[in-house]
Amino acid sequence: MSRRGRPRKTRPTRGTDITPGMALRDVAAATGVKRSRLELALRVTSIPADEFERVVESSDFGAIRQLELLARRHAGKSTKPREHRCPNCAHIIRVEKP
Repeated sequence: MSRRGRPRKTRPTRGTDITPGMALRDVAAATGVKRSRLELALRVTSIPADEFERVVESSDFGAIRQLELLARRHAGKSTKPREHRCPNCAHIIRVEKP
């Protein structure tokens, strides 16, 4: 029985070469790195070099979180925690990191 429509997308296997224009999911499948880590790495690369060096050379243990927040600020995204509230009583149900 033949299938109709578009054929399924096949993801590259681990160890496959990365080519220009490859989707982030394909890069994650080829390298074995989680997509969220790749997205974080792409955001961190958008930070100017002098600010990056200042954060990395500081003696803080939260440097990775600081880099993430700095990258979000440069991208124009919110750096505040997101609050989920109950629709009935408006109490905070949970708080997510940005």
